[in-house]
Amino acid sequence: MVALGTTLFVFMGGIFFSLSISVVAALTLWEFYKLTIHDFTNFENLLLIVFGLFNSIVLVLTAHFSGVSTSILILSFNVVGTAFLSVTVFRSNNNFLEIVIKQTFGLIYIPISLSFLVVIRIYD
Repeated sequence: MVALGTTLFVFMGGIFFSLSISVVAALTLWEFYKLTIHDFTNFENLLLIVFGLFNSIVLVLTAHFSGVSTSILILSFNVVGTAFLSVTVFRSNNNFLEIVIKQTFGLIYIPISLSFLVVIRIYD
């Protein structure tokens, strides 16, 4: 059913396709976080994961409206935001640097790759 809906959005194009790709990016990033970050009971980890999921949706939608060139700005916002969270919230967590690296790598690996699909579909 999901494949049928995504295929329909490919043919419709526009914002519907970008929204479906942003949902796919968020879901695959969630699965990536479940594989790499095992402790979801910790509030700090969950806060960082939600921040990454929000940024993944913003990355794909930004690619729809202004191309991939602005994704560097979103990634910079993510790095500054995770640095701020690590300084203010993660004082008691000893392995926060590992979690920050996994969150940033997941954001670079999955949504950036999928945002190229949005750009290809727009300029096609």
